[in-house]
Amino acid sequence: MNNKLKKIALSTLISSILIIFVIFIPILILISYNRDSFWYYDTGNNVYSVAISSDGSYIAAAGGHNVYLFSESKTTPLWNYVSNGDMDSVAISADGSYIAAKGDYNVYLFSKSNSTPLWNYVSTELIWGVAISSDGSYIAAVGDYNVYLFSKSNSTPLWNYILTENIWRVAISSDGSYIAAAGDHNVYLFSKSSNIPLWNYTTNRWVWGLAISSNGMYIAVGDFDSPIYLFNRTSSTPMWYKKLNSSFINSVAISSNGSYIAVGSAGKNLYLFKKDNPTPVWNYSAEWAFNSVSISSDGSYIAASSSTLIASINGTPPPLVGEVYLFDKNNSKPIWHYNIGDFISSVVISNDGTHVAVGSYDDKVYLFLKSQ
Repeated sequence: MNNKLKKIALSTLISSILIIFVIFIPILILISYNRDSFWYYDTGNNVYSVAISSDGSYIAAAGGHNVYLFSESKTTPLWNYVSNGDMDSVAISADGSYIAAKGDYNVYLFSKSNSTPLWNYVSTELIWGVAISSDGSYIAAVGDYNVYLFSKSNSTPLWNYILTENIWRVAISSDGSYIAAAGDHNVYLFSKSSNIPLWNYTTNRWVWGLAISSNGMYIAVGDFDSPIYLFNRTSSTPMWYKKLNSSFINSVAISSNGSYIAVGSAGKNLYLFKKDNPTPVWNYSAEWAFNSVSISSDGSYIAASSSTLIASINGTPPPLVGEVYLFDKNNSKPIWHYNIGDFISSVVISNDGTHVAVGSYDDKVYLFLKSQ
């Protein structure tokens, strides 16, 4: 082969390599960044709440008049309970054996084995939220003016505490020893042994974000005036307080030992904090509000959703956007994200960080894997 032909062949080879690089490398990057769901199930109703067991084996969901239980390996529910009222909050024990849910005036406890409730508590007030201990032994609930604690064995409350303000948020430690509740302008901490609060703290505005560490040692709080507070259970004086340059706090999550706190704001920012420092480790800005956050047990992974609210902007409806993100604690760049295309009501990550479940107003329950 003469030199001219060699040059032509070499030039053609280089051009081919460049074409492959230009076309396929961005595709590979896109595939690694954008994530398809492992599976999804269409419930036919808006999904308001999802919960997931520690290893991702079981997923509970609430939407319409229904409570669903799924296993990781099946795209159809293991069972479905239909109530007379709206079902919009659900919680699950660590091994998936027990599921707590709330309807308009009801608190339910289910076993994973079938859809017949183990018991059903009927209240005279609207119930706003439920939480369950890791072993399923204790169930906490909040109503308009009450905090309730139940045992899994009986629908009669172990105790309740009456307040003069609306209570909307509740969280419980892993062993059920401590219960945090919050509402209009106060955060309360209870011991399971008494309905008298250990302490309460008055916030600037009403509280929308509340979480307690598994050991009950740390309580994270976010209110409508946009500060984030971190408490040690031994004192009603915050360990620290951070006013964010953002709109109100929608959601907070805390790792099992309290070392990491994730915060989602309506100001389109997601923040990660360490418990010993009120300066964020990092923050990530999206186009829309971060309305739901969840964190793995050791704080290594953070799942979050950013969605448009169902409202008009200057008379023009916003585009329907519902982005699911997965982050590593060491990097504010998402590991992956997925656009559902509708309002996301709830996102949760398994304690081991391997599974992410999502509930959306497109009527679907989604399951994602950390790596798939």
